[in-house]
Amino acid sequence: MALLEWPADLPPKVRADGFERVMPDLIKPSRMAAGVTLTRPIALAGEQTISCMIRGDRGLLARFDRFFLVETGNGARPFLMRDQLYDGVPLFAPMGGALTTPDDEPIAISFWRLVRFTPASRPATAKRPAR
Repeated sequence: MALLEWPADLPPKVRADGFERVMPDLIKPSRMAAGVTLTRPIALAGEQTISCMIRGDRGLLARFDRFFLVETGNGARPFLMRDQLYDGVPLFAPMGGALTTPDDEPIAISFWRLVRFTPASRPATAKRPAR
């Protein structure tokens, strides 16, 4: 079964004012009888929690609902989405100039994330959609 992708007819970028990324806490403190608390890693990687908003009309809301309810099975299936911070950012050489192809096209980062809806925070409609 192939992975789903974020639909092309939904906005590729989310709103900046509703975007929040929380890094996972992968450090475990160990209390000592005296002195400084020691810390050690409990894992090398973990899930990042990302909150975001998109804005649109009723048609866009209906498309998102179809993606969430039908295509991801009420949020159960993961999907691929372009990274909101790094995807499309041009690469630069150590001396400061942009890296380009032989045709002088800038080379940009292509960064996809494997995303899933979390059961604790289901999608919600903040306000009545615009007409």
